[in-house]
Amino acid sequence: MVRGVRGMTLVELMVALTISLVILAAMSQIFATSRATYTTEEGLARVQEGGRFSLDMLAYEIRQAGFFGCGNVPPTGTDNSVNNITTPSQATYDSTAQAGIQGFRYTGTTGYNLATDWSPALSTSGWSFSAGSTSGPASAAGEIRAGSDVLVVKYATSNGVKLTNTKTTGNLTIRDTDAGAFNVGQALMVTNCNAADFFVVTGITGAGATRTIEHAAPLNSSAAFQRTYGEGDELLQFFAHAYYVGNTARNDRNGNSIPALFRRALVGGGAGPSIQAEELVEGVEAMQVYYGVLRSGGTKVTDVADRYVPANQVSTDLTASPNWTQVTSVRVGLVVSTPERASRDSENTVATGLNVLGLTTDTTAPFLDNYTPPNPSDGRPRRVFSFVVHKRQPPR
Repeated sequence: MVRGVRGMTLVELMVALTISLVILAAMSQIFATSRATYTTEEGLARVQEGGRFSLDMLAYEIRQAGFFGCGNVPPTGTDNSVNNITTPSQATYDSTAQAGIQGFRYTGTTGYNLATDWSPALSTSGWSFSAGSTSGPASAAGEIRAGSDVLVVKYATSNGVKLTNTKTTGNLTIRDTDAGAFNVGQALMVTNCNAADFFVVTGITGAGATRTIEHAAPLNSSAAFQRTYGEGDELLQFFAHAYYVGNTARNDRNGNSIPALFRRALVGGGAGPSIQAEELVEGVEAMQVYYGVLRSGGTKVTDVADRYVPANQVSTDLTASPNWTQVTSVRVGLVVSTPERASRDSENTVATGLNVLGLTTDTTAPFLDNYTPPNPSDGRPRRVFSFVVHKRQPPR
């Protein structure tokens, strides 16, 4: 045995292990806290990002609603537009589209998305929504969820495309350099500033300096327009979008369904326009919409709404009041949640009510649309986003 060499006693070893365990426990606690903080901050950042993106997109669409180039119906005039598209007609242009905006109010109380739970009824909207049943809501991806409103916007966009043909009710011609803006199967609008026709492109033919835009039956009700259009008249692409909260068919790690903001869009194809569901923003749980209307006599784009009403109080009869042509602004409220549980401390039992604060409304007082999450103990932080946006097009 070498003199002066000693080992560790059992007591010393136990003290060292105890100190190590204390340090390890402290480090583990710091890691767990940091991870929880990161998860919470990431979730809140995604909520903020999703809410801002949703509002920016909806604000742009609402501002565009009712724009039809120089074919806009004058405030004191009548609608001289004709829809030549055979199907789906209600999702293309109808008399309500003069305003470019329409809504469907969720009025159900059962929690199931029945055909009668929206007013007006979604089953007659032309947007191909599949209703649920009394055994439960529709669960397919892209299908609408109970509890939220539906917002429809319609408008046209122009790339400065003008016709080059002489006045005709038949096929139209445009410059070859403009032909790339359009595709077969798209819904288009042609206007001479006094009248307009909506139609489906059935062919883009020709060579040289011009191209021919064909619009034959049966995708169109007739191969001939009811008016004549020629050189200098506008050709625009028609857009129609229905925004709603739907199912993603995805679940979080705890098995809870993840909702999203969707839109159904009128898209072109070889067989003509069809309705296609598109997921936009994950985590949007609810959307409620109110429409600012003028009581009477207001016809200027600068007129300010003096009351906000839900969609079921706005008439599709354009001779009644209020009707969709009298809508001058829109108030939208969204509830957005994180896609995953943030932390146990962030569990919510309720979400702030979606309401039109400080504005006169035509509903039973007090005016407050409360929203209760389907699973309030899922640990997802929630935030309410709301805004008011003024339409650029004047009320009719």
